[in-house]
Amino acid sequence: STGRHRIYGRRRRRRRRRRRRRRRRRRRRRRRRRRMEKRTKTREQEVMKSEERRRR
Repeated sequence: STGRHRIYGRRRRRRRRRRRRRRRRRRRRRRRRRRMEKRTKTREQEVMKSEERRRR
């Protein structure tokens, strides 16, 4: 009986912590993806500019 109680307690604690972390991570991931997309575009433009300057 003690083993079952310990497992239930651990599961409840982990579920509560994971739910809170998942919500925060999902918001952060969405923001990071948008920023990464913008960064990749700017990096591609910078590479194109540097290549044009090297060719000239």
